[in-house]
Amino acid sequence: MTDKTIETPAPVQPKRKKFLTVADVERQVWEMEGIRIVLRLPEYILPALNNNGGYDYVRATNHTATLGDLQRRLERGVFGHPVEFTVVRGDYKVINVTAKRPSSTLLSSIRKTYAS
Repeated sequence: MTDKTIETPAPVQPKRKKFLTVADVERQVWEMEGIRIVLRLPEYILPALNNNGGYDYVRATNHTATLGDLQRRLERGVFGHPVEFTVVRGDYKVINVTAKRPSSTLLSSIRKTYAS
C-alpha cells in the first residue's frame, strides 16, 4: 500500500466590504455636485452610512436646487439621520447648514465660485 495524502485546498477568504468613510461621501458629493462640503456627524450615524452605497446618485441636482435640497438628499438617501455640514466656496467663504438653519443658497451659485 502506498501512502496517499489528500491535499485540501486552502479556504477561500471572503472579500472584505470596503467601509465608507465620511471623506468618501464628501468626495462623492464633490464629484457629483461640484460642491465642497465638510460633514459633521455623530458616531452613531456611521453604521447607517455603511448600509448603503454612499452618495451614489446618477445625476447632479438641477440648477434650481438649494443647499437645503442637498441636505435633504443626504439625510434621506445616504444617512437616514439629520446631518449638518459646512460648504467651502471657491472664494474660501463658508456656509454652515444645520437642521435648524437649512440654507436657501442655490447650488449653481456656489458652483460658480470655483470657476472664478
